[in-house]
Amino acid sequence: MIIKQLSFVIFSFFLLVIFPGNVVAQTTVITGKVTDMDAKPLENVSVVIKNTTNGTTTDASGNYRLSTTKASGNILVFSFVGFTDKEINQSLGNTTNVQMEKTNQSLETVVVVGYGTQKRKDVTGAVASVDRKRLDDVPNTNFAQALQSAIPGLSIDQNSGGAEGNNNTIRIRGRNSISAGTSPLIVLDGIIYTGGISDINPSDIELIDVLKDASAAAIYGSRGANGVILITTKSGEAGKSQVNFTSSTGVSVFNKRLELLDAPTYAQYIHDKIPD
Repeated sequence: MIIKQLSFVIFSFFLLVIFPGNVVAQTTVITGKVTDMDAKPLENVSVVIKNTTNGTTTDASGNYRLSTTKASGNILVFSFVGFTDKEINQSLGNTTNVQMEKTNQSLETVVVVGYGTQKRKDVTGAVASVDRKRLDDVPNTNFAQALQSAIPGLSIDQNSGGAEGNNNTIRIRGRNSISAGTSPLIVLDGIIYTGGISDINPSDIELIDVLKDASAAAIYGSRGANGVILITTKSGEAGKSQVNFTSSTGVSVFNKRLELLDAPTYAQYIHDKIPD
């Protein structure tokens, strides 16, 4: 009996040594190359099997090599900064080549900064922009309305009294002082603007850039402590002449009209209040 058990153990050991594939799952190697739309290889692209932690990155030639225990049906997720994520369903073949499309085209947008312009991708500070198209989408009768709800972190308080739109207060990042002024610095076509914001015609504006943090507005020194609003107006362009006409009308009325005393009634009121 003991000899039979020993023979069975030895036989099983030889089976494990000679035929390891019968007890160890087979490994499938997925390979491929990742390129952009111009067929240029992309390095350091993340390649991960979806819903797993099994992944790798591409080399300098855009090639990748990924091992998995699943022969087919794997969903490969490709991701890279500046490109749209892509999911590919692996077929029966073990070679999966991918072309990735660029995204974040706004990084190439030119924005106005202190005393010059830069591409958005080169700007490290917080800069928000409103272009001509967005201004045209919403009818605006004054500059404050053009900025309303268009710039994150910018608030506009409409004060009562005075002409329509003449007493709007603009704040960036809220109130940061009790006694000092909280209004941002306004720069119009490179020149510091000290007039009323209601005097700026929104139809003449081509681009508005708001420098919100200290690093973006540092070049203006203490004057930019409350943020900086850079306004670029329209300029001439080559081509056929074009005439645009925009008209708007507004009326300001009292919410409740007060009944005032006439001269005789007021005189009698004062006489009754002040004894002889």
